[in-house]
Amino acid sequence: MIRVAGPVSIAAAFWGLALVALAALQAWGYVDNGVLELSGKAIMAAEGRGTIEEVVTTYPPLPLLLSLPFAFAAPAGIPPAALAAALLAGVFGATLYYGFRAEGISRIAAFIAVLFLLANPFAIYAVASGPGVMLMMLALLLLARGLFGLSGEAAAPDMMMVAIALVILAFAHPFGLILAIASVPGFALAAPPAMIARTPGSLFLLLLFPLLFSFFSFVYTRWALGADPWSVFRWAMSAAPSETSGVPASAGGFALEMLPAIALTAPLMTAFVIWTYRRPSLLLPAVALVFLVVIAAVLEAAFRGHGEKELALAISLAAAGACALQVAKDRMGSVLVLLLAGVGGAFLTIASPTLQEGEPWRIAPTTAGMRQLSVAKLGEALCETEGVLVDTDAHPDVVQVCATAKSLIVAGEAEFEIQVQSRRLTSPYVLVGAPETALHLDRLALTFPNLYEHGAPGYALVYSDAGWRVYARTAAQPEPWSGE
Repeated sequence: MIRVAGPVSIAAAFWGLALVALAALQAWGYVDNGVLELSGKAIMAAEGRGTIEEVVTTYPPLPLLLSLPFAFAAPAGIPPAALAAALLAGVFGATLYYGFRAEGISRIAAFIAVLFLLANPFAIYAVASGPGVMLMMLALLLLARGLFGLSGEAAAPDMMMVAIALVILAFAHPFGLILAIASVPGFALAAPPAMIARTPGSLFLLLLFPLLFSFFSFVYTRWALGADPWSVFRWAMSAAPSETSGVPASAGGFALEMLPAIALTAPLMTAFVIWTYRRPSLLLPAVALVFLVVIAAVLEAAFRGHGEKELALAISLAAAGACALQVAKDRMGSVLVLLLAGVGGAFLTIASPTLQEGEPWRIAPTTAGMRQLSVAKLGEALCETEGVLVDTDAHPDVVQVCATAKSLIVAGEAEFEIQVQSRRLTSPYVLVGAPETALHLDRLALTFPNLYEHGAPGYALVYSDAGWRVYARTAAQPEPWSGE
């Protein structure tokens, strides 16, 4: 039996390496907007701000729940969601490491193999994108190992692994829900033909029941608490907002672009198919994994109007890791070479003209970096101020700046709702962002459409920089104002 101290120490080692990578990215000027938003929501939930319904009905729920413990103890300036993502990277690395060790691979070779995989630029992108993407990678690793098990003896643990992986995928990220849907045809491809012929309905029921039960329980909870129960599907399948990275593409053209990108970023998968072309029990699950990633990316391009290639390529690395475990005992040298080659192939993929328009590593020093810089500058004027009215639903990243929401009047609280619904501003300070800074609709800007440009009667401008303005109430009590 493996002692607990061993896995914990290995996971801690990879967690530390992930934190170093995130610190380097932050120094370079890249912090994902989604990480800042999620961190702000976690901090507000940890401080009991807002409503319990918002926490319970948030989709996807797993990233927020995993970030919540870190919100209680994260040092100021370090996003709790980033700590959660790094921890998941450590768990992912430890899972792969002990998978190699179970195949008889030496400690050094196993550690180097995992290090090469996590050093891939798209794996680093996954860590930087927050716990949702890392959860998808971990879930796909479990799903892939389960599919390989299904193609053999189809034991109960393999079925349980697949079922749990599907639940994690669906509740980790909107793209994970698409992955879970796209994985269904792969079950028929990976499972033994005799099992499909004998009890096809039972197999799919066993694998999909936990996912369906969990998903519809979540939908019912949203309905019972007054939230739109089906917005989950609309969010995952509807057109993406303009701020989302990605390039429009036809479904067929996008599939043709994805295959060579996967071959460059995860060459181990291509080699694995070649090595196992005479072994259907290994070949068919590998083919199912490749087409799972491609079909999910194509579905996203078809339903959401864009395709996030970098996200699909990060997911393919988890599938490559699962393939590596299947051949590590006989081809460990080749595995190491191909994992290292994938690092170089990833840089070639990033430099490809097909990724230049929407690939986030190219916009990181500008769009995301400037967003982080503008919020950081705002924090210098905001953190020591009490009674600031701000729509935290539209700007949750503002909370992360000060690592607390104690000085803010946040969305969902009675004081915020009274001022918005009565169309009368009475708080000591009002924070409003320029229209282009809000990733979602700002209720203050909607209720008071001229607030950002012209302020409000009885309020004076005290801060203006990089798309943010803070107005302070003057000594004179303002008259009721409709914002016109």
